[in-house]
Amino acid sequence: MNNRFKHLTSGTDLITVLKGCKKCFKTIAYGKHIVPHKALPFININLKKTGFLVNSCNSPSQIGHWFTLLFSSSRIAFLCDGLNYVQKRPDVMQNIITLCQKHNYKLFILDVRCQLQKSSVCGYIAMYMIYVYTHFSVKQLCSLQKLFKRNGIATNQKIVLDCVKKHFRISF
Repeated sequence: MNNRFKHLTSGTDLITVLKGCKKCFKTIAYGKHIVPHKALPFININLKKTGFLVNSCNSPSQIGHWFTLLFSSSRIAFLCDGLNYVQKRPDVMQNIITLCQKHNYKLFILDVRCQLQKSSVCGYIAMYMIYVYTHFSVKQLCSLQKLFKRNGIATNQKIVLDCVKKHFRISF
């Protein structure tokens, strides 16, 4: 198997792993908040604290990039992308902005670079962000920026993957 695609995840894979933590699974509405970016403008946010795992692909036949959107009770939406990829995609950003405007959330982009360019661990990084958001405060979530800037990307990726393995009790 090509190492670049070793950790590739589908929406079904994400649900299977997230079921390993009741709190994380609840945060993504038991799998209902795993969506393609094109669905974002049509979503209604009913919970005070919720998260979405979003895929950047335009078609089910394409391999997309997973990222996380987190919505806090203080009307702030956090975009967490371990590769800092979606900011370069105007179509994806427009759907994020539309969702935030529709529900009166201020968008805050967390600079949490923790994915190597040629890896396929974005699904695990997205789950890590759900874990941090579910189990820690918003202030601690924001402090990841400082923490991740102290380390190299490879180190950050290893930290994230080790945490996901431990929290969700998985191996790969």
